[in-house]
Amino acid sequence: VDLAHAARLGRCSARQAGAHAGVEGGKLAPLLGPRRTAMEVDEEVRSDGAALVYAVLCSSDPGLLGALVGALVAPEIHRLACGCRDLRSLLAAPGVGFLCPRLRPRTPFAFGAALTGCVATQLRSFRPAEDFDSLAFLPELAARLRNLTRLEEFGPILIDISSDVVIDTGAGALSGSALPGPITQGTSRFQGVPARTLLPALAEGFAHCRLLAELDLTVHCSDAPSAQLAAEVLLPAIGSCRSLRSLSLDLDATLPMGPLLVTGVARLLGRLATSGDSRLRRLSLGYFWWSEVSEETLSSIRDALAALANDGTGGLRGGLRELAVMYPQDQELGGLDAACAALQGACPTLEEVVVVDAWGEDGSGLSALRDFLCGCPRLRQADIVGELPADFDFGAFSGPVRAATAAAEDGNVVRFNSAEGWRRAAAHAVSVRDRRRHEKRAVEAEAEDQHRRDEEARGSWIAD
Repeated sequence: VDLAHAARLGRCSARQAGAHAGVEGGKLAPLLGPRRTAMEVDEEVRSDGAALVYAVLCSSDPGLLGALVGALVAPEIHRLACGCRDLRSLLAAPGVGFLCPRLRPRTPFAFGAALTGCVATQLRSFRPAEDFDSLAFLPELAARLRNLTRLEEFGPILIDISSDVVIDTGAGALSGSALPGPITQGTSRFQGVPARTLLPALAEGFAHCRLLAELDLTVHCSDAPSAQLAAEVLLPAIGSCRSLRSLSLDLDATLPMGPLLVTGVARLLGRLATSGDSRLRRLSLGYFWWSEVSEETLSSIRDALAALANDGTGGLRGGLRELAVMYPQDQELGGLDAACAALQGACPTLEEVVVVDAWGEDGSGLSALRDFLCGCPRLRQADIVGELPADFDFGAFSGPVRAATAAAEDGNVVRFNSAEGWRRAAAHAVSVRDRRRHEKRAVEAEAEDQHRRDEEARGSWIAD
């Protein structure tokens, strides 16, 4: 890149560009492959500096090509690559697949195309830019997930397990044993199946993602068969990802289905705990139905979180450091009380907590949250964001928490509706929509803080 850039900016020959970069003309030929020399590409470099880069990359391995694609965000390299048609064709690698280790599709079509067209063993990060309907990509995801063995970051992903999807029965990837039930009869190669029939293939795929460290997942469900299969197959399979450090999970379900899915989450955490080497440090749980969950399931979650932190000898070896409880769907039914009871197992190791709109209009659940925070001896920061009751006593809430935690000497361990608190809520959110909403609230809170400081400064000036 330096050689070609020098040639392009200085409008000099390839030999002169080599000298500029500290490479003698005679030593430049090995970089260009066995069939091309500096003199042979000299004329091409004069018209387009990307030709030299293209020649170098012709003899490069996929790793180097992928690294270059990842650097295309640099304006100079982007212009360089776009100026050479052959270079674009090489990076697209039509015979192999996309060579970029980090993909960020911006449309539903690009989502499915990226899944089917990438080099699976090279992909490290897959971060969609929007919340895409799973109808556009679920068959491709079920077919390819088991091959993404080196995937480290995945999401936000929305899986609607109660919908129907269209699969290509002639592709072969999802036929046979991958489909537990019969597909819709018809003569067309493209046929419709319930999305839940793909859950075993998805579960098998997650079981192969042993390097997966960050997962942002939304599960949408509105029928009992789908919820039962997700709780017994899909969610427990995520517990096989032993490298998982950060899990953000939204369960967008109807009231009858919500408790079933929470049971699946208990199995997920239980499998992580029994693995013996779980690295889970960050957990975000959104849109749960907590109040209707059985006491047995709540106890299972509590025991699993405690086991994550227990080294087997009574000491602490890991456990959660960050926890977020966001938008429980039963705020008025005691959802926050049940959530605090279930999550108590994480208290000994928790350092940061975020709670977003989890209490009732009358403040129900806030007392349970205060007691929960008081039981976290390592707590450094708790952010409570959302509309609080008009008669809420901030001092009565934060005082006991400050006195009971290790961060008492650091001052304000509990923050209410602060700009930084909304930003942390945005960081924990699964969906892009929620992130943008929280970021907007952060900007508004920052403006309110600035206005208040200006008013205080003006009042101080008048008093002086």
